[in-house]
Formats: sequence, structure tokens, C-alpha cells
Amino acid sequence: MSEPPKGLYARGESGARLVVILVGAGVGAFTVGGFVVSAVSGWAVVESPMAAFVVGWGLQRLWLWLVLPAMGLLAGRLLKVSPNRFALTAGLTGELYGVLIASAGDGLEAAFLDWLDVLARVATLGLGLWLTAKAVELGRSAALRAQARAEAVAQRNAAEYAEMLARATGEPRSQSSDGPGPQG
Repeated sequence: MSEPPKGLYARGESGARLVVILVGAGVGAFTVGGFVVSAVSGWAVVESPMAAFVVGWGLQRLWLWLVLPAMGLLAGRLLKVSPNRFALTAGLTGELYGVLIASAGDGLEAAFLDWLDVLARVATLGLGLWLTAKAVELGRSAALRAQARAEAVAQRNAAEYAEMLARATGEPRSQSSDGPGPQG
């Protein structure tokens, strides 16, 4: 039995819910990553300017390289969402959120003055989006494997129950002399 086709309102409502989830994942990943970086940043003492640049960008992008892919893995397990849609929507939302927070103090143009910072932002964003898309793919494949295992178990159980039912209804009950029942 197939489901009736969804109406336009129902499709729009489910799409809007998905967008809210994806935007929330981007903002949430940025926020959680910020908490992690603030806890870890005191440990990183670097003398070289180039090493400080690399470590600084690495710490800044933990939300994009670790937290967002973890959320993508979970979303892939729970939601039927395209990996690219999740990665682009959540990643770009988190990135926009971060740029807007950074621009609150120094102005929006300060985020784009240094070409090396812009290049690092774009390169790390591309890597993070790729990692997130792969994580969603892994989550989807894990969900499909779990579903296939559950269906196999359900089929096996259904066959066992059908066999037990056939035995219970199809075979006449045997009367034994040592069991309860009418003797005669």
C-alpha cells in the first residue's frame, strides 16, 4: 500500500523544518567549536609567526573539521538529507555566523583585508565542507546497512512465526497418557 502524495503545504512544511535543522546545525557547530577552542587555546604556545598562523587557523576551524562532520554523521543516520545540501547549508551558515561575529568588533571589511586570511578561510571552508559531506554519506550508508539488517531479522522472525503458527494450527494435537486431558 503506497502513501498518498503529499500536498504542497506538507512538502513546504517538511522542507522548512529541514532548513531550520541545517541552519541550526551550522550555528550549533560553530558555537560548540568555539567552546572547545576556548578551552584548548591556552595550551597552544607557539613562538614562530607562521606556526602561530597555522595553529590559530587550525583551532579556529575545529568547528568545521570536527564538530560539523560529527553532526553530519548523526544527521546522515537520522535524516534523509543530501550530503551536499547538509554540508553547504550548515557549513555556509556557520561560516556566515562566524564572519558576522568577527565583523561586529572590527567591521565587515576587516574580515577581508588580508588576502592570506581570505585564502585560508576559503581553503579551510572547502576542506570542512568536503569532510562534512563525506560524514553525511557515511551516516546514510550506516543507516541503510542497519535498515537492511533489521529487515533481514524481521523476515527471519516472520518466517519462524509463520512456521510455528502452521505447526500449531495444521497438526492435530497428540494426546499422551501422562498429560492432563480426558481419559477414556
